[in-house]
Amino acid sequence: MNSASATARPSTASVALRRGDRYLFYHSGTGAASRHIVGVVEVAREWYEGEGEAASGGAVDVRAVGEFRLLVVLVEIKIGDGVRTIGVFWRKVAR
Repeated sequence: MNSASATARPSTASVALRRGDRYLFYHSGTGAASRHIVGVVEVAREWYEGEGEAASGGAVDVRAVGEFRLLVVLVEIKIGDGVRTIGVFWRKVAR
């Protein structure tokens, strides 16, 4: 897991991400078998207007903090009562 930019259209949630905030990183690759929470990321650069590929939206830069030894299916996270306030960060992968 490396540093990444997540591109999106401006939304309250993406604009509210602040430097230093930590989130679970959800990998949404092709096929249900590859969709897992793979680790923790930290916001390195807050929301900014897109450049290049992201020109129609914007981006938030994140850096990897830790990688899970075991991949976690999103449903497993949603089941627990103690995790209602955890943010999940995902990156759309170009197909």
